This record gives sequence, structure tokens and C-alpha cells, in this order.
Amino acid sequence: MDGNLRGYWANGVKYPVSWCDVEKVLFPINEPRKHLALGELHICTGVVTIYNSLRHHTYKHIWWNKTMPEIFGYWLPKYLKEHRVLSAKGIDTDGYAITWKYADNVPQQCTNYGDCGIWVCINLYRLGHNMSLNAEDPAKTALAYRE
Repeated sequence: MDGNLRGYWANGVKYPVSWCDVEKVLFPINEPRKHLALGELHICTGVVTIYNSLRHHTYKHIWWNKTMPEIFGYWLPKYLKEHRVLSAKGIDTDGYAITWKYADNVPQQCTNYGDCGIWVCINLYRLGHNMSLNAEDPAKTALAYRE
């Protein structure tokens, strides 16, 4: 989110569904060289929910609790206004703001290294298919998705 957001992500030209036609957008969030989590933007409310498989990591780091919310808070509204997503949905562009929250029901990965990308894929698939995020044995679940 360095200001290089591509219009074709939202406008329905390159990808078949415009953000104007959906309520939520799922996307990976990468803390460079450290961690990945899944984000879900609820466009109408401006709430970004983080589905994080390594919660204790992000709760302690300023990047996830200050830097990332500030970056999203600046770039996402600008992007949504520029690509007319908000106006198409009848949302007041002047009062629109991004808020940040963590989902509580996310299975936790078993190690500090290596599984966060797998869990982004697992959670993306499950949320995209309206499935439960529950995993009775997170280690076995991650291994099954790797295979």
C-alpha cells in the first residue's frame, strides 16, 4: 500500500467482478520478511478485519498496530474514491474512514515460522466459500493444505 494501487483490481476491467458489485474484498497483508495475514475489507463500513494465524506476533509489533492501520487509513479511502467504488455504493466520501480489528475465531499456527502463508490460503479459501475457520488440529490442517 505504497500508493501504487492498480485501478484494475477494483474496476472490473481486468478481473471479472468490480468492487462496486461486492460487499467484501479479501487480500493478503505482508509485513515484509516477517509475517503474512489475511485482511477482509467490508467496503460499506470501512472495517478491515485481520485473520491472523500468529496473533501473539502482531499484538506486540507496532507495524501491525500503528503503521499498518495508518497506511490503510490513508490509501484505501483514497483508492476507493478515485475508482468511484464509494460513489457507486452511495457512500459519503467525506466521512469515510477505515477501522481495524482482529478476528477472534482464527486457528493459530503451530510454529513461528513457515505456516503463515498457508494459513492465509486456508482462511481465504474458507471465507470465500462460507466455511467455518475452525480447525481441530491446526498442525494437521496446515500439513494437509501443504500437500
